[in-house]
Amino acid sequence: MNLIEKIKESFSMEIRPDSQGSEYLEAVLNKKDLELLHSLLKKHLGPAVKESGKEASLPKEIQKKVDGLGG
Repeated sequence: MNLIEKIKESFSMEIRPDSQGSEYLEAVLNKKDLELLHSLLKKHLGPAVKESGKEASLPKEIQKKVDGLGG
């Protein structure tokens, strides 16, 4: 099972029209589920690159991709 399928299965959320099957997920979920979502993402993706509220110093190629996704 991929990560997007696991998230869809684990949380009640409003899935946005731009979502694309198991390739891209844009959704709104309840604030109370954020801690559980964070632990699921950390398990699959590893720890965060930066602390919340602080600027990240990313390689140029990665920053370009991040900017293309809206930050």
